[in-house]
Amino acid sequence: ELGGGSLHESSFMLALSGKTCRGTALILDQVASPFKRSWCLLEVGQTCQLMQRQLMQHPCDFDGLMLCTPAGVLQHRGVGIDIAIAIAEQVSG
Repeated sequence: ELGGGSLHESSFMLALSGKTCRGTALILDQVASPFKRSWCLLEVGQTCQLMQRQLMQHPCDFDGLMLCTPAGVLQHRGVGIDIAIAIAEQVSG
C-alpha cells in the first residue's frame, strides 16, 4: 500500500489529500477491530491532523472522521448509545 515506500505516496494519503475528499469513514464492528490495527490508527491520526488544518482554513469543506457501524454513523442521530458504549469498552480494555 505504500507507493514507492513513502507514507505520503500511499493510496490512503493520496486519497485523503485529494480536493474532493470529504473525510474518512472508519467501519467499526462490535469489537472495534480497526482500533487494534496500526494502519487504521495511522489513518485516524492523519485524518485528525487534516481535520485540524481544515477547520482553520475551510470549516465547511471537510467532515473529518465518520465512525460507521451496522446501525449507522455514530455522529448522526438514531444510532443507539449501546453501540457507542460497546465500542468504548473494547477500546479501553
